[in-house]
Amino acid sequence: MQYSSLDDQIRASAGTSPISAAITCRFETDAATTRHSPQSMELSMFTRTKTRTVHFDAPFMLEGLERPYPPGDYQVQDDEEQITGISWLAYRRVATVIEVAVGAKTSLVTINPSELDAALEKDRALFAEAGTADTTH
Repeated sequence: MQYSSLDDQIRASAGTSPISAAITCRFETDAATTRHSPQSMELSMFTRTKTRTVHFDAPFMLEGLERPYPPGDYQVQDDEEQITGISWLAYRRVATVIEVAVGAKTSLVTINPSELDAALEKDRALFAEAGTADTTH
């Protein structure tokens, strides 16, 4: 049965909920009509988490952290979601967290990735300065 409008389709679906009837759409193809269920119309987001280790040679502080943390290696997780609607595979970062020790427990703290990059650059610059300033007598 063909409907002249979405309103007609909703009225014709007396036994179903208006929401599922509104989500169910009809798409005309060459010779056939394909019916898509609400489940197939859901937006599907493909996400991934990339884990990396960062190293600090000096104590560091980031917004979101309660205190400065000592030098060492830290796990950082970047959550990314796939960008849909383009002809190549691409992801955008949606969240970055760092794993830090809080007492006997570890905790994941959301941080700004740009601030992390700046702190790592600052750490490298401090370490480079310390290496060049070291003189032998």
